[in-house]
Amino acid sequence: MKHVLLTVVFLGIACVAMAHELLSPNGNLKLNVVLDSEGGPVYSLYYKGEPVVEPSALGILMEEADLSNGFRILDATNSTFDETWMPVWGEYEKVRNHYNELTVTFSQPAKHDRTMIVRFRLFDDGLGFRYELPEQKTMNYLTVKDELTEFNLTGNHTLYCIPGDYDTNEFAYTTAAISEVREAMERNLRKKGYEAKATSFTVQTPLMIKTTEGLYINIHEAALVDYSAMLLNVDDKVFVSGRISAEEDRASKMILESIRPFSEPKKELWIQFTDVEEFKRREPELLSTIMDSEGSDSVIIYVKKEKMKKVLPASRNIKITDELLGRLYQIFGEKNVKAVEKYIENTGKMH
Repeated sequence: MKHVLLTVVFLGIACVAMAHELLSPNGNLKLNVVLDSEGGPVYSLYYKGEPVVEPSALGILMEEADLSNGFRILDATNSTFDETWMPVWGEYEKVRNHYNELTVTFSQPAKHDRTMIVRFRLFDDGLGFRYELPEQKTMNYLTVKDELTEFNLTGNHTLYCIPGDYDTNEFAYTTAAISEVREAMERNLRKKGYEAKATSFTVQTPLMIKTTEGLYINIHEAALVDYSAMLLNVDDKVFVSGRISAEEDRASKMILESIRPFSEPKKELWIQFTDVEEFKRREPELLSTIMDSEGSDSVIIYVKKEKMKKVLPASRNIKITDELLGRLYQIFGEKNVKAVEKYIENTGKMH
């Protein structure tokens, strides 16, 4: 089972190659393909001028070869195909197969000129691409360890999904925003008594996605011959936005524009007292000081002598600000007041 990255994380890095561009037949979809500063293939997709897939990595990891970086673009060719065929069975009498194609040949000069071809086909309603590995002396047989394809989405979209599992798709569908889908899916699994066998946070394809602007996106795969099925690893922590700047006769750049968590990290206000007696005596003063502050940050009391901790009820939650901290410092002493930010867990890429 190969795992592919569905993510909203992208780390902006400079590109050193010209961008290759492809338009759909009606011009609504645009594809850009470039190399990053380490020679890694990167693609991005736009619909009517707005990003649908932010710059996302391409590549395959083999036991015998790493096909994710160190490339140069050896060749890039464009073509057009248009045919109409009649299905034997289905809703439509005729089906038009009309697309523009970009075939990019990547070569690794430092690794025996290994060659990888990525063939992109852009239709009026979607993008398809595949990896092609031509027969070559340095790669006469290959064992795929991982596929490094990314789908770097543009925001906290809604997912309609089922959990990744290697031998069944008999799960209840979960509908939730990317930042909430992990918790929602776990609730569904507990409720139904299911047990997913995937070892990381994955979802199966086809995966339907709805953007905040109302655009529907589907991610799926087809034509698998001697190749494993795909699960999508989901990064639900941080949204990093970037764009490709491409100008004629100049090197393209990927520009990092913003980094933000889907939801602001929660904070805790810790206030220390010498002993229980001091806390009881000064508790009214504390509650009076924080009374007018409203927010989602919790207040935690620590009693040093007895080594006791008390979390005030949610009705006493506050919003930690510099002004509030200043008042608390004056009343209780700076060494006894501490604001702790609960940082987001690992935000690294998933493959």
